[in-house]
Amino acid sequence: MARRWLLLLLLLRCDAQESDLLAEVARLKAEVERLKAQPAPPLNFGYGQAAQPPYGQPSQAMGQAYVPPPAYGQQAFSQQAFGQQGYGQQQAFGQAYGQQAYGQQAYGQQYQQQMYGQQQMTPQQYQQQQMQQQQMQQQQMMQQKQREEEQRRQEQQRRAEQQGVMNCQQILQKLTGVTPETIDHIKDEVEKMVMQELPKCGSQAEAVRAEAAQQIQMAQVRVEQVKQQRIEEERLNGERCEFAKKVLAELIALVTQAEQDTAALKTTAAPVLESKIMSEEDARSAGKAVSEVSVAAKASCKACSDFIVERRMNIDSVKPPLLAPLREEQLKIQERIQECYKIVVSSTISAKVMIDKAVKKTAATKTLEKRTSAFEKYNGKREVMTIDEILAYAKGEYAFAFSKEAAAVVAKKYGDGKSVPRVHFQRIKVAVGIAREEEASKARKKEAELKRLALEAKKKAIEADIQKVADVLAEAEPAVAKAEEAGKTEQLSRDYLNATPDKDAVTAAMESASAALKDAQGELGDVRTRLSDLVSSADDDVKQWVTIEIRKVEMKVAAMDARLVQTGQAGERGRHFLQMLEAKELHAAKIEVAKLLRSKKLDVEELFKAADKDGDGVVNLVDFTALIEGCEGCKLSGEKIEQVY
Repeated sequence: MARRWLLLLLLLRCDAQESDLLAEVARLKAEVERLKAQPAPPLNFGYGQAAQPPYGQPSQAMGQAYVPPPAYGQQAFSQQAFGQQGYGQQQAFGQAYGQQAYGQQAYGQQYQQQMYGQQQMTPQQYQQQQMQQQQMQQQQMMQQKQREEEQRRQEQQRRAEQQGVMNCQQILQKLTGVTPETIDHIKDEVEKMVMQELPKCGSQAEAVRAEAAQQIQMAQVRVEQVKQQRIEEERLNGERCEFAKKVLAELIALVTQAEQDTAALKTTAAPVLESKIMSEEDARSAGKAVSEVSVAAKASCKACSDFIVERRMNIDSVKPPLLAPLREEQLKIQERIQECYKIVVSSTISAKVMIDKAVKKTAATKTLEKRTSAFEKYNGKREVMTIDEILAYAKGEYAFAFSKEAAAVVAKKYGDGKSVPRVHFQRIKVAVGIAREEEASKARKKEAELKRLALEAKKKAIEADIQKVADVLAEAEPAVAKAEEAGKTEQLSRDYLNATPDKDAVTAAMESASAALKDAQGELGDVRTRLSDLVSSADDDVKQWVTIEIRKVEMKVAAMDARLVQTGQAGERGRHFLQMLEAKELHAAKIEVAKLLRSKKLDVEELFKAADKDGDGVVNLVDFTALIEGCEGCKLSGEKIEQVY
C-alpha cells in the first residue's frame, strides 16, 4: 500500500528547490510507468467528497484545509512525516489543491499531463502558475469575506430598525389608557420617546412617525369622547340625586308616622311597666290595650323597612360625589327606624312579662286560698287537723281511703302525734298523694300480673294448637314418602325414556306418581292453611310470638316440599314423553290417511262428494270415518281416525 502513496510526494514537496523537483519528477515518471504495468483497484476513503478538479485548477472548496485520510489503520500523513517541506501546512495544502480524488488508476497520466503539460512546462512556469492561483484564491477569499461582512452589517442594521420600530410601538401603547387628566403628560412623554427612537428605525422612520401621529390623534378623540360621557353622566347623576332626595322625603314621612305610633305604644305600656301590683283582670285589660297599639306600631315600622328594600336602588344608583350626603341621610333615617323597633319589642315583651307575672300571682293566690279553705273545711277553722280530720280530708277531696296508721305516722312526724298544725297542711297533702300513688302502683302490678297470666294461658293454648298441626304434618309423612318413591320408579327415569320404553308402563308410572304427589301436596297444603289460621286468629299481643313459634313447623313443611320436587320432575318427564309419542302416532296416522285418500285417485271435488253421503255440504266425523274405513287396506282404529279428524 505504501507504493500507492508515492503519487502524493509531489503535492507535499512542490516548494522544494528546482533540482530536487526535477529529480523527483524523473523518479515519479519511472514509478508511474511501473504502476501502469501493475494496475491497482481504486482507493475509496469513504469520506463522501465531491469530485475534484484537475490538477492546476482552483478547487471549489476554497479555504478548506485538506487532511488526508488514514490508510487502513496506519497513521495519517502529517507535516513531520516529510520534514515539513513545501506545502506541509494543512491550510496551504487545502488552498493549493482542494480535496483531490486520488487513488484512481488513471491518476498518474492525468497528473503528468496537467502538471508538466507533457514536459512542455518548466518548473519555474509551474511555480509561477501556482503563485498566481494562490493570489487568485486569496482575492476570492477576501471578496467572500467582504460580502459576508456586508451581509452581516445589513442584517445588524435590519435588526436595529426592527428593534426601533418595536420600541416605538411599545411607547405608543401608553396612549391606549389615557384620560383627560393624563393626556397632556403622556402625549409629551410619547412624542419625546418616539423622537429618540426614530433615528434607529432607518427606512421605516416615516411610517413610524405617521403611525405615532395617528395614534396621538386617536387618543385625543377618545379623550374628547370621555369628556362628553362624563358631562352626560354628571347630568344623569344629578337627576338621579334629585329623585333620591324625593324618595328620602317619602321615607322620612313614614318614619315620622312610625315614631308617633311607637310613642303611643310606650304611653299605653307605661302603667303596666311601672305597676308592681296588678290584678289579673287589670293585667289582661292592659295587655289587650298594649297588643292593639303594638299592631299599629309594628305595621308602621314594617312599612318603613319595606319601603327601604323596594326603593333602595333609587339611592344606590347615585354615584359619588353626590352619593355621600344621601348615604349619610339614609343612615340617620335607618337609625330612627331601628329605635322604633327597639321600643316596640321592649314594650311588648315587658308588658307580656308583667302580665304573665300578674296572672301567675293570681293563680297562686287562688291555690293558696283553696288550700286554706280545704284545711278549714275539715278542722272547723282551728289551727290543727286531727287524725280523723286527715282521714276525712283524704276521703272527701280525693275519694281515697287513707289508712289510720298512715295518718298517725304523719301526725307523729309533723305534729304531736294526735294532730298536725296548719303550717304543715302541705305535708298532709303530700302524704295522701304518696299513699294514693302506692295504692295505684299496687293496682297496676296486680293488673299486670293478671295480664301476664292471661297471656301465658293464651300461649299454652296456642302451643297446643301448634302441636296439633305438627301431628298432622307427621301424619303426612307416609304420603310424602310414597310420592317420593313413586318419583324414583324406573319407568320415569331418563335412561328408560331415552331407550325403548313401554307406553303402558310409562302411563301407569306417571299416573301413580301424579296421584301420590297430589295426595302429599294436599296434606301439606292443609298444614299450611292451619298455620295461617293460627297467625290470623292470634291476638295482637301474641301475634309476633306465634309467628316465631310456627317457623319450626314451616321449615319442616318446606323440607317435605323439597322432597316432592323430584317426583314432580319425574311426572313431567313422563307426561312430556307421552305427548311426544302421541304426536308421533298422530303424525303417522295423518300420513296413513293421506295415503288412503290418494289411493282412491279422486280429485278434491270428487273426494268431497264421496265423503258427504247425506249431501248436506258438510263432512262430519261419521262421514269422515266411513270414508276412511271404506278405503282398501285401512288398518286405523276409530280413535285414530277421530284424532286425525
